[in-house]
Amino acid sequence: MKNPAVKWGLILGGLGTAWAVVMMSTGWSTDPVMANLAWVNLLFTIIVMISAMRETAAQGKSYGGQVGTGFVVALVSGLVGAIASYILTAFVFPNFLSEVLAMQEEAMRAKGTLEEAQIQQAMEGMAFMFTPPVNAAVGFIFSVCIGTLIALPIAAFVRAKK
Repeated sequence: MKNPAVKWGLILGGLGTAWAVVMMSTGWSTDPVMANLAWVNLLFTIIVMISAMRETAAQGKSYGGQVGTGFVVALVSGLVGAIASYILTAFVFPNFLSEVLAMQEEAMRAKGTLEEAQIQQAMEGMAFMFTPPVNAAVGFIFSVCIGTLIALPIAAFVRAKK
């Protein structure tokens, strides 16, 4: 592939999708303890960003070019992730988002600091966010923002030397 950023973005999107399938199919995403394994995606992002920038540094990209590489990696992986998220939550695991919402409600009740009316109000407000299209869109925005933020410090160290 001619554009390393696109290649690495597709790789990152594929890794994230595969990990999402593991998390959803095992039930880890709705287990309060195991759900923390979702942070593995940040590790994937860091490793892929370093790999992408090593490749583009060898092509002579300086800091600004490397930040651009990171942005494109994040953009492509975010797009792959959004499409995968929509397919997974709308068709493959159609009960997933309602299970996550129920987990949130259970956590609010367990905390014991909110009254029933407050919990119901919070659940009604969150219900809109727990639909496949909104979840996919938010995931895309999150991926691009976090990926770009991760790229900033990596680009400072993995770049062509002048």
